[in-house]
Amino acid sequence: MKPNEIEKMLNDAEARIAAEKRRLLLWSNGRLLSALAVLVGLVFGIRNDFLPGYVLAAAGIICFCYLVFRFNQQQIAIELAQNRLQVLKRYDARSKGDWYDFTDDGASYVRKDDFLSSDLDLFGPRSLYQYISVAHTIGGRDALMRLLTRPNLNLIGERQASVLELLRDDELAVDFEALGLSKDRRREDDERKAEEKLRRYATGKGNSSVPQLKLLAVGMPVVTLLLAVTSFLGVTSWMMVLYCFFLQIIASVLLSGTLQTEKESVMVLARRLGRAEERINVILAPDFQSAYLREMQKQLANAGEGIRALNRIVNTWQLRENFVLYLPLVGLLAWDFNCCLALDGWRKKYGASFTLWMDWLGEVEALYSLGTLSRVRPDETTVPEIVPGGPLLEMDDGKHPLLDPRTVVGNDYTQGGDTVIITGSNMSGKSTFMRTLALNAVLAYAGGTVMAKRFRISPMHIFTSMRVSDDVSEGISSFYGEILRIKQMVTWSEQKKPMLVLVDEIFKGTNSADRIIGAQAAIRKLSHPWMMTLVTTHDFELCALADSPEVQGKNYHFEEHYEGDVIAFDYKIRPGRCKTTNAQHLMRIAGLLDAETLEEEKEDAHVL
Repeated sequence: MKPNEIEKMLNDAEARIAAEKRRLLLWSNGRLLSALAVLVGLVFGIRNDFLPGYVLAAAGIICFCYLVFRFNQQQIAIELAQNRLQVLKRYDARSKGDWYDFTDDGASYVRKDDFLSSDLDLFGPRSLYQYISVAHTIGGRDALMRLLTRPNLNLIGERQASVLELLRDDELAVDFEALGLSKDRRREDDERKAEEKLRRYATGKGNSSVPQLKLLAVGMPVVTLLLAVTSFLGVTSWMMVLYCFFLQIIASVLLSGTLQTEKESVMVLARRLGRAEERINVILAPDFQSAYLREMQKQLANAGEGIRALNRIVNTWQLRENFVLYLPLVGLLAWDFNCCLALDGWRKKYGASFTLWMDWLGEVEALYSLGTLSRVRPDETTVPEIVPGGPLLEMDDGKHPLLDPRTVVGNDYTQGGDTVIITGSNMSGKSTFMRTLALNAVLAYAGGTVMAKRFRISPMHIFTSMRVSDDVSEGISSFYGEILRIKQMVTWSEQKKPMLVLVDEIFKGTNSADRIIGAQAAIRKLSHPWMMTLVTTHDFELCALADSPEVQGKNYHFEEHYEGDVIAFDYKIRPGRCKTTNAQHLMRIAGLLDAETLEEEKEDAHVL
């Protein structure tokens, strides 16, 4: 969806809401008129014994009931239209770079020991998850988290085909997400607990919480029926039937707490499945071609039947709200217990399917999320090509997916199984470039589209050392923390499996002499044909490693230029080592270093 297309869809959505509200007003006025018709008809009928008055009242009652139904349906239609508008506003915010206040940022998935996620901003405020997620269920959020952090690399092709097919219909995507929005969204912890409880209940395999359920549900009505027959034949007294009648009522009263809990559970289950059915119908309608989506449709084929069966049980149980009907139903047919028995039968038949339905809905939410970049910025994205062997990465006009689309700069880049040392001034773009590579690699492995004109990559395990901080609780300094991360990379490299290694400002936490010696040793250990290693540094001495037989690497750099006192960057990566620094100029601009001192330092350096 290009910006002008989003704008048109937004206008259409607002117009649709206005039209739906006008219809709601018509149904509301119709209810009022039908109620007046009932009143007028009754007045004429009662006062004058006027038959047409009674007819008018009867017709008014029928119309009133119909109009109440249509009024309620219209409220649902307005809610859905408002949800569509909210979904479109989120897409519009993404296209303009105004997505930082999205509520769901995936912060709950941040783990202390998950260095990759924290280094690359996969979760949390201003993260990739916050930007692309269109998941509104626990299952969908979890599925997206898994695809971003530990995808099955053997299924990348299947996920790519599914994402591409889902990208073809913007209206379908908006409808599916709109149906997933909830007005009363709870805290994630509460929602997760409720989801787990619901899954346990649905897969209870018919183990009802009502003791001796079958005996109560079947035994008591049968005994009552037999006594009624024998009483009719004059063998027993009708009082025995009456005793059984009240016995069934007493049993329902004694177990009312358990029965009410059971009923509340099934009502929650029905409400969840009610909205799920609409979402399932949306994704069952298209004739998908990808094997993954066709399998999804196959496994959801019986969902409608199962949900309708549950709704029949719910509607049957709802009769207990009518006291006039409730007493004979309970007294003669043990109604509550038979509803429980029917529910247990449903759980035996469909309970496992319920979890499958929820899992597939979550999977579709995750697949839609992986296509968000292309839906919002179609001219800047592509489907990555996953190539065997490697290591290999080729990128044309690759961009950081989380930066402002109006100012982000793209880069062309190619690397195989060698080591690249990147130098450059402060703020020139070194760290951003490495995150650009890594984030697009994460999206490619997940099966999504990437922010580039062309992107080819081989399957690799990604390791990063970019945001290393002190861990006071463990007594670990940032320097030692970085040592541990690099040790992990070296240990894993012994398996000789393809790796993408990104180390930012290597060993910046120690003095320059130790840093250079340690960095040289580390880079040698991270240089193997099966490893694609990128290291950024301010130590130009490390650039000499590119010519070392042990490393056989390359030097790249970023540079800046000056416009008066203003430092400007083009954020373009170039071959070779950097020739300039900007630290002193930055300190002078900040007022920490005056011009005279700067000249004296330059003269002293020249003399030395």
